[in-house]
Amino acid sequence: MPKVVNERYSEFLKSGTINLFTLNELEVGLKKASLSKFGNMGRAFLIALYYTGARPVELLQLKPTNFAKNKSYLTIQIPTAKKGRARMLSIPMNKKYVTELYKYATSLFDEVYIFYELASRRTRTYKDRKNDIKEYVIITDRVYYYIKRWLGLNPYFLRHSRMSSLSQNGTDLMQLQFFKGSKRVDSVYPYLHMSKQVSEKIARNIK
Repeated sequence: MPKVVNERYSEFLKSGTINLFTLNELEVGLKKASLSKFGNMGRAFLIALYYTGARPVELLQLKPTNFAKNKSYLTIQIPTAKKGRARMLSIPMNKKYVTELYKYATSLFDEVYIFYELASRRTRTYKDRKNDIKEYVIITDRVYYYIKRWLGLNPYFLRHSRMSSLSQNGTDLMQLQFFKGSKRVDSVYPYLHMSKQVSEKIARNIK
């Protein structure tokens, strides 16, 4: 697969500031996903990535049984990854495209991984501390490639954007820790970035 350049993500990592990812940008990506071979699956993955801020590897483990809804909310049980914590995230059903995500997820058999075609498997080897050869499986190579093509940036940018957005809208650190699926509250800090909107708000308070 050819390399996809992610200038916006690289600039964000250098500066520590963030231009929050918007719904309009998501809609551009959804159109591209619709035209790809993944169709509705690609669209549903982008919607889940945008609203949950979950790691791509966590979303690749989702099954229809991870989804439940009532009149007001769609609840998604996010599995753990990177020694983090599993968690239940709720999204208002009246948010744009959330109904589409739910309909796609529940249209499949219960034991099916709903984003199965976006996962890839590649065995890699490494040496542990005892210098023994170990193997592990990477399953995110393909999804990273396509998300970069559809959105023009690294999928982890959406994770940083969602956390920063929640923070600037008043979500406290303990809640953000749960949302992120972390065992330690200090692991939240690297995901919180000053946006242009916050910078301008601070500037208005300078007397």
